[in-house]
Order: sequence, then C-alpha cells, then structure tokens
Amino acid sequence: METKLLFVNLMSLMTLSYVELKCGIYKHDLKTRMNLVDGEIVQNHAYPWMAFLMLTYFEPDGKLTGFTCSASLIKKQWILTSAYCLIIAKSVKFADGVVILGTNDISAKHKSKRSIKITIDQKNVFLHNEYDPSKGLNDIALLKLSKPLNLEKLKNFISPICLPKQDMPMENTFCFVTGWDKVNPNTHVTEKLHHYHESILTFDQCKKWYWPVTKNQICAISDGEKICYGFYGGPLQCLKQDFTWTIEGILSYGLGNCTDKSVFTKTEKYLDWINDIMDTN
Repeated sequence: METKLLFVNLMSLMTLSYVELKCGIYKHDLKTRMNLVDGEIVQNHAYPWMAFLMLTYFEPDGKLTGFTCSASLIKKQWILTSAYCLIIAKSVKFADGVVILGTNDISAKHKSKRSIKITIDQKNVFLHNEYDPSKGLNDIALLKLSKPLNLEKLKNFISPICLPKQDMPMENTFCFVTGWDKVNPNTHVTEKLHHYHESILTFDQCKKWYWPVTKNQICAISDGEKICYGFYGGPLQCLKQDFTWTIEGILSYGLGNCTDKSVFTKTEKYLDWINDIMDTN
C-alpha cells in the first residue's frame, strides 16, 4: 500500500509539472482510478517507451518456432534490449521478427489504431561484440527501426525513456520493471503489459545469490512477485529527482525460470557503446 500511494503521488506531481520534457515521462489519465499493485496490468500508454518483440526462427528439424521479449524505445529510431532477445535475429535460422510500439495490449482483439508494428531487419540488429551468453555478460543490444518515428505526432502514446547519466548513485532509488510477463513457466506470455516494483541490491548482496556478477550488472528483487521470460530485455526504470524515468538496467536473467531475484545489464556502463552504435549507423 505504501508503494502504491508513493507511486500515485509522484506520478501526479510529475505529470502536472514536467509534461514538456521529451523523454522518460510516465503518462496516465489523472481522472482514471489507478490500481498500482505489483504485477497488475498497466494502463495503456502509461509507459510509452515500451516495445514488444516477437521473433520466429527455424529449429534444426525445420520446425518454425518463436519467442517474445520486452524492449525500450530510447531514441526516435532506436530500441534497446538484451542481446539474448536479438541473438537469433543475427542467425541463419532467423525467419521473421516484428517490434510493436504504442500499446500495452498486443492481442488481436485489442489492436490499437495508435500502435505501430515494424519488421525487424537483420542488418539493423547490433549485439555487443563481447556478449557472453553462457555467463550473461555484456547482455545488451540495439535495434534500429527502418525509419525514424515522428515523436512529435506520436507523443501522446509513444515516447522514449531517458538514458542514465554516468556515475549517478542508485541508493534509495524508486524503480519498476515492466514487460509482457508469464504467470508461470508453463503458461503462454500474457498479452497485457505488467509491472513490478524492484528494490536494488548492493553488489555484496548480489554476489550471495549470483556468480559471477560484475560491476556492469545490477541485481534487484521484486516485492513478492516472480518475473518470467516475457520480461527479458525489458527496462529497469527508475524515477529521478527531475521526475523523469531513466533506463538504469536491462533484464538479463533470473535465479531459475521464474524468480523474484533478477540480474540486469547496467545501462550506464554501456553509454559509450550505445552512443557509438547510434552515431555510426
């Protein structure tokens, strides 16, 4: 309940005072009752940077299969996610892929006229060149959209999240993770966006649960909820003093199939890589 009240108060103040900012603005209708219990469905367009990834590929026996991930819009033509989510897109097994923006419900029956569906082009997928899938290290990737989004036209339902600044402390930071989650490992991915409040762990706490971990990663624990595969690639977004949200981490892996303890790639450590890829492509 305390988390819920704090979140509503902060969001109300932020929406009224900082609507002119161009990134990291949480959007909702203040007249609409908000039920912000961890894990519940998010109001449409509340996190306007959220992107849904869906990829299909051929298995060795020729069978076509697929999987989904979450991601974040960081610039008008760039999506940030984990390398785990896009590595198949660089493979000869890759069949097809799309990114969906502008909606929190990706089901066909709730298809929004405001949502945008863009095909993933292999040549526009950029994995970190030191990504180690066996250890989850350098688990970060960028996807360039086929054309820039008109963010001025789309600003009411699609807008980017802010990148973090270097060397900013994360103690006592108010953070959420969002994604198209599974309820448990044996169910299909939900068609609606969910969110969970996350508490950031110290590096020493993290080492007790995970090994190896590095200073390029963040560990966090959700408040009594378990995060499954559908969240992978999604943002660890934290509220800053200027009432903007920044993408402090990218969900990389957890302790087991579905867990309340997760490891995120620390975005701040990869700002040079992110900017270099965007500047040169």
